[in-house]
Amino acid sequence: MSFPRSFALSLSAAALSLLFAGPAVAATVTSPGPILRGDPIPSDCYYYGILPATLAMTCTDRPANQQWQVGADCYSYATGGYVFRYGGLVTGDGTSAITGCYPRKNVGFFPVS
Repeated sequence: MSFPRSFALSLSAAALSLLFAGPAVAATVTSPGPILRGDPIPSDCYYYGILPATLAMTCTDRPANQQWQVGADCYSYATGGYVFRYGGLVTGDGTSAITGCYPRKNVGFFPVS
């Protein structure tokens, strides 16, 4: 039994519309990395990787009352995609770290206050 071409094309068009609609909604909800933008990394801060999969940012001249944290898109082997994660909250100078973050992309400095 074969389906008429117009029916097959209608199904294809419907499938394509669902394909394009689905990921856009999911990306907005589950991966805020591309939407969130950290401030430029200040000159007194630097980030580095610690083996096997830790990302750390150390700042040495932050205002004493400033709260900040590192943020990055970290690859999740469980989901097969990137998930945005924050490191620990730091007040003033110190180090914020994210464990289990490799490979990573879009590393940023995120001031909280």
